Amino acid sequence: MILPYKAIESLIQKQSHLSSTYGLVLSIRGQEELFFEFREQDSRDDCALLLHKRIEAVRHLEQSTLISPAERAKMDAAKAEHELLNKVRRGSRDIGEVDLPDMEELAGKSASAVKARFS
Repeated sequence: MILPYKAIESLIQKQSHLSSTYGLVLSIRGQEELFFEFREQDSRDDCALLLHKRIEAVRHLEQSTLISPAERAKMDAAKAEHELLNKVRRGSRDIGEVDLPDMEELAGKSASAVKARFS
């Protein structure tokens, strides 16, 4: 299973149903909760800490202004294409009109942005 960090809404550490294990519950946006059980409390805590750090890093990058407008447009186009492909894979007939930007035009804009940065 591939789970993007930005889909994780919250982490809850708690005692598992079994008395000898420690639980970690991931609340996923639009999905059921995922339950993980660890034999050692330290392992569970390390996993939770790592997930918290990664989730915060992803949220920070999403809010970052270091991405140029051309890169943002290219990212948005790739995201729209990804969502469209997911709809097709699921067999959705309600795809609707999709206006994807011209990728050659975006590539040209990003190339000129790179040249402007290094000249």
